Amino acid sequence: MAVPRVWGNRYLIHVDDIPLFGHIAFGVIDRGTNVLQVRSTTICPFNCVYCSVDAGPYSARRQSEFIVDADWLVEWVRLAYKLKRGEVLEALLDGVGEPATHPSLPKIVGELKKIVPRVALETRGFLLTKDLITRLWEAGLDRLNVSIDTLEDEKARYLTGVRWFNVGRVKEAVEYTVK
Repeated sequence: MAVPRVWGNRYLIHVDDIPLFGHIAFGVIDRGTNVLQVRSTTICPFNCVYCSVDAGPYSARRQSEFIVDADWLVEWVRLAYKLKRGEVLEALLDGVGEPATHPSLPKIVGELKKIVPRVALETRGFLLTKDLITRLWEAGLDRLNVSIDTLEDEKARYLTGVRWFNVGRVKEAVEYTVK
């Protein structure tokens, strides 16, 4: 693991040499189904009023954020797949942060697609650009789950805890996705 560096008011820890089973915030989570939860990062740009994990830049208690090395993460998914004897239908990229903050997300999707039949992404949608969406589909993404709390800008800003949130941007990303 690289030496943590200061990122805002907390540490940013690059994970590339510790086991990725057994931690709820990052790594690979097997809940005994045919879906593996794959968590590449804890970073989140929002401060949602209902957040149960106190994520976001204005977190009162979080002292560290984690970002998992893409190749290391894929190796652990491969191991989980083997341990489950291939009985995995989907890798779901989700998180206690926003998965779209990971800089190697398309690479992760492409590598996961070589292991499991389906790859899905759970996101708030704000960080999706046309370029990123195109790269994710080209990498093999099968499903995109976009969580939208409201279509009203002011209410969305309140719920996400950031003044810059723009529902229109999320709608554009969703519309581009379905075309």
